[in-house]
Amino acid sequence: MWQLGERTSRVVGVSGMAALPKALAHGLDLTLNTRVTTVVERDTFWEIDTDAGRMTASHVVVTVPAPQLAPILGETYAIVQQATSAVMRPCLTLMAAFDRETPGPFVTRRDANAVLTWIAQNNTKPGRSTAYQTWVAQAHPDWSQTHIDADRSEVKTRMVDLLCSAIAVAPSKLRHAGLQGWRYGLVETHLGQPFLSDGTLWAGGDWCCGPKVQDA
Repeated sequence: MWQLGERTSRVVGVSGMAALPKALAHGLDLTLNTRVTTVVERDTFWEIDTDAGRMTASHVVVTVPAPQLAPILGETYAIVQQATSAVMRPCLTLMAAFDRETPGPFVTRRDANAVLTWIAQNNTKPGRSTAYQTWVAQAHPDWSQTHIDADRSEVKTRMVDLLCSAIAVAPSKLRHAGLQGWRYGLVETHLGQPFLSDGTLWAGGDWCCGPKVQDA
């Protein structure tokens, strides 16, 4: 748990967020970095086409963002139609590292009216490296929607400037910056149920219950 003070905490992975899926995947036979193009139901099995070839399975669990179900499964399944009730928005996220001795004015800050609606001092999470002072900043969904297809270097520069202003740190203290964009990164409206199912087909994700990692 990441303790934020005033009896507030968040679920986080230790020593990184990837620790959560890695723990869940322990003992499983995994194929990574492979794009699934279609999943088709046959008489007694599922046929799965990927960039690496075709495979079959008796059961299928799909955890892509709700808007990406239809391109993979098609429109005919009831769960695909049910999933359209979930609304997801883009999210542009900046990761930035500064000199370790740089003052940190706060641990987290949320401002629904700012371009950077969520800012967090990432090195305060348990198990993180303290070699640098690191920050994560998420842009407002509307701003992300407008800039999701814009030049990433320009977007990163703009978000770095905004972050430096928010934490009152000179840009010269910046040691590294990275930008990640998710077209379906934020859950605006969730389904209100833990998963969807149709026979041997299941679908789920944070869009079923809410926007946080514990919802996923």
